[in-house]
Amino acid sequence: MDNENRSMTSKIQDILLHYRATPLACGRSPAELYLHRPLRIKLDAIRPFHHTTNSPSDAHVRIFKVGERVQVRDYSQNKYIWMFGEIIEKLGVLHYIVKLDSGRTLKRHLDQIRPTSVKKVRFGDEPPQPENSNASTPLQVPTIQLPTPAPMIFPDPRPPTPTPIPPHPAPPELRRSTRVRRRPAYLRDYVV
Repeated sequence: MDNENRSMTSKIQDILLHYRATPLACGRSPAELYLHRPLRIKLDAIRPFHHTTNSPSDAHVRIFKVGERVQVRDYSQNKYIWMFGEIIEKLGVLHYIVKLDSGRTLKRHLDQIRPTSVKKVRFGDEPPQPENSNASTPLQVPTIQLPTPAPMIFPDPRPPTPTPIPPHPAPPELRRSTRVRRRPAYLRDYVV
């Protein structure tokens, strides 16, 4: 943009932006001292940006192994739920292919996956028995006494007797105004 066509306010804002992004003698800019991060200016788009931070969140990236049980976000029917599955393939550093317990296969980002300790449950399998129980003794199931149901009452199968229909009342008498209506004065010249 041409500097002559810009307003004085935008020129001052541009000067202040560059001043706040310029490093001081301590090596950090005024904006970095205040915001704890550097400002991004047009010059940053040209030169490569080297992000050097000592934060613990950048040092640790979660890694999942093939065959590991995980929970995966499923975005069906305009809401998301966590479903259980197993990693079947790693696609680079951040993406994985996950096979859900239902049989579907999904590609998910690392942020949409979390580890789980829930084992896979197969339908038709017998439930696991405690280790200290003896396999020859049958499982004792308590019996529950249900209350006896109340006797059912059925409606009378005979058709109902017709009730006489009362005669319609007379329609109410309409009340109308008896005022004499006259045409407005400005319409007197017109013949209707």
